[in-house]
Amino acid sequence: WGGGVYQGTLNNCVLNGNTASDSGGGAADSILINCTLSGNQSLLPNGGGGGGAYGSTLYGCVLSNNISAHSGGGAFISTLYNCVLAANSAAGGGGACFATLSNCTLTANSAYGGGGVQACSLDHCLVSGNSASMGGGVAYNSTVLNSTLSGNSAADGLGGGAYSATLSNCTLSANSAGVGGGANSCNLTNCTLAANTAS
Repeated sequence: WGGGVYQGTLNNCVLNGNTASDSGGGAADSILINCTLSGNQSLLPNGGGGGGAYGSTLYGCVLSNNISAHSGGGAFISTLYNCVLAANSAAGGGGACFATLSNCTLTANSAYGGGGVQACSLDHCLVSGNSASMGGGVAYNSTVLNSTLSGNSAADGLGGGAYSATLSNCTLSANSAGVGGGANSCNLTNCTLAANTAS
């Protein structure tokens, strides 16, 4: 647990290229403020996760190019404020899984399910350019409020923007999928869907 750090408080730090055999390649059970987590890995394939961070609280951090063999390429079971999650990957939740995100940007993350996030709560977030087989942007029991999902894709799958999620006061635009370019199997309230495509 915690390839880079375990149970720490970090300010303005860089965590790069760390590895955990279980969870939290970069950090586990820690508080991170204005930190960069990049190129970290969590290796356990049948549970755990968080290539970048596990069980942590992050403020104003950048999580990029982290990998999880299971869930949450960027973050797993964590809380994130004003963070950027970019180009992370995992089997589920390329950017984050089982996390709460506020005022965050998720871009170019990838996974089998939930390219941006899986099973997360999002408020005032931008989810853009993520990809997955199901739920290019968000997937599986995610709750999304006051957010924008744009340019996400599930190329031959379900729900380019969102799959099996609940969305309120959101904009879904220019997402694409085999079925449900904007959303598939979702509950939407006060949302705008524009220029999405299904092949």
